[in-house]
Formats: sequence, structure tokens, C-alpha cells
Amino acid sequence: MTSHKEFLYRKIYNDLIRDISKGIYSPEKRLPSEKELAKIYSVSRITSKKALELLEEKGYITRMPGRGSFVIHRSSPSDNQEVANSFQKGKTQLIGMIIEDFAENFGTMIIAGAEQGCRERGYSLVLKRSNGSQKQEGKAIEELLKLGVEGILIIPVHGDNYSPQILRLTVEAFPFVLIDRELKGIPASYVGTDNITSARELMNLLFELGHRHICFVSPSEANTSTIQDRKEGFLKSFAEHKVLVDESSFLYNLSSTLPGRPKNEEIQKDIETVKKYYRGHPKTTAFFAVEYNIALIILKAICEMDKKVPDNCAIVCFDSPPNFVGRYIFTHIQQDETEIGLKSVDLLFKRMKGEKIEKCYLPGKLIRGKST
Repeated sequence: MTSHKEFLYRKIYNDLIRDISKGIYSPEKRLPSEKELAKIYSVSRITSKKALELLEEKGYITRMPGRGSFVIHRSSPSDNQEVANSFQKGKTQLIGMIIEDFAENFGTMIIAGAEQGCRERGYSLVLKRSNGSQKQEGKAIEELLKLGVEGILIIPVHGDNYSPQILRLTVEAFPFVLIDRELKGIPASYVGTDNITSARELMNLLFELGHRHICFVSPSEANTSTIQDRKEGFLKSFAEHKVLVDESSFLYNLSSTLPGRPKNEEIQKDIETVKKYYRGHPKTTAFFAVEYNIALIILKAICEMDKKVPDNCAIVCFDSPPNFVGRYIFTHIQQDETEIGLKSVDLLFKRMKGEKIEKCYLPGKLIRGKST
């Protein structure tokens, strides 16, 4: 894996080649010393020394003990082309981004916001998908580092364990920002929605409407900070309204919305799971779904049981696709995806400058739909 130190010495190397090609450092002109470069780039002298050694190895400079490093005159066409190519490489400024997959209901506008933020700073965004696999996530990190990205935005994969590559980014102090899902115990900048407060808003609405028997529904792999925070908001609202909640109010074993799962078979299985729960808990009058596609599964199950939403049962959730004609609109929390994308780029560039780790929790907006 490319380390942060290697990235920094390569940046110094490419910057100096660019300046040589532009004539800022003409033949026989002295380059900044190891000490001066270390100060300019806020790196160790070992890093700046490595950049100068590589320039000498490639024949761009000569190093004279006690005097410094001086540009060598190069007139060969092939040499000039090498300088031009290196300059072009140095000129390409890249930011990497890793997502699980493209989803209509959540994530697309985060990408748009991140791309806008990068473009405004003169950078290009390189996008990779993990498809819900930590192995693919690690591979994507490796590929982005080989491309020479200066920082990475990551929507991490669901799972009980953390990707080893993310842990290495942390250890090597490579600039990255987590989006939507925090990794507890990992010192990293983070941008996402205030899920606890948003979940409480949804629950407060249900309580105001008179609901008391409410089921919390999430994917089978529920060990992510996002889902845990939504569960915490769910439970806090029960406590604030002095209503008891028991473990039978939680439905965790849905799987069709997870990336990489065979959809049709899994969707029908999840619909049957919701039906079974509803039959076994006839007092249930509302479902709290942690995401839009789970809300769709609940809606389908209730309709197949000849019940009506919201007459017999209410549904609330997080996120919703754009409102096209004929699409069912749930009462939901709308996350400010564009702002999440823009803010994540802002925090990433702060990390690239060596500034402190920051965490940003943006407010969600409660949207009333047809399901309550």
C-alpha cells in the first residue's frame, strides 16, 4: 500500500519537475534545500531528501555537498518529453471517493456535492464502488492510492469489523473523511446526518398521532453507527413519552436491501417476514423503517394482508427518491445530501493541510407524506 510519506515525497518531486519545465528553475539554478523544502511542505527532512534523491537519480539535478542541488541542462527531445509527461502527471489533481453502490433514494446527490466541491478547487473526483464488500473496499483504496489521489472520501461498508486498509490510512495519517457511517474508535473526520435527533422527530410525530405499539425495522447486518444512532433516537423518544418498549418491537432480520444480495428472492422473503411479525403482533399500529426500501417492503406486506396505510398502520422512514408521478411518498427524514458531499470535501481539504479532525452532524428535515 502506498504510504502517506511516499505520497508526500512524490508530490514534492512532481512539483519541482513542473517548476523546472516552466523555467522557474532554469539550468544551473539552485533548488531549495532539504531543510527549506521540509518547511515549505510541512514534512520531515527524510521526505524532502527522498524527493531530491529521486530528481538526481532521474538526471534532473546534481547535488553538491555543502552547496546544494542544481538543475542540469537537458536538451534531448526524449528528456523534454519526460519532463512534459511528469509535469502533466503533477498537474492532475485527484480526490478518490468510495461508495457501496448507486441508489436512487440515497447517495447520488452526495456524489454530486462532492464532485462540485472538488471541481471548485481544481480537482477531479475518481469514483469507486465497494458493492458492500470489505474486500472490494480495500481493493478500491489500493487502486486510488496507486492513481495518486491526495485524499479519499469513504462511505464505509456495513460490518462488525473495520477494513484493514482504512486502519492503515489512519496509522499512516493519509487524509480521508468518512461519510454517513462513523467507525467508532477510528480517529477520522466525519460528515453525516444527526440521526439521533432525526429519529426522535419521526417518533415524536408518531406519538403525537396516538401510536404506542411501534416496530423498529432494519437490515440483518445492523451493526453500523447510522442504524445504531437511529435506534437510539427511537428508544429515547419512548423514554421521553414514558412508554415502555420491549425487544419484540425490533425486527432485524431483513436482508434484501443489503448490497450484493439476489433481490427478487430476498425481497419476497422479507415481505413474508414482515407479514409473520404483523400477524404475531396485532397491536402494532406503526413501523419505523431505517431506510426507504425497507419501508417499501413493509408497505407491500401490509397491502398483501388486505390492510391499508395509514388507516390500519402507519410507516415512517429515512430518505425518499425524487417525487415522480405515481410514486408513493412516505413520511420521512430528508437528508441534505448535497451539503453532506460539499462538507465532506471541505473537511478533506482541511485534513490535507494537516488541520485537526472534525466531525459534522447535519440536521435532517421531516417531510410529511401519505403514510401517516
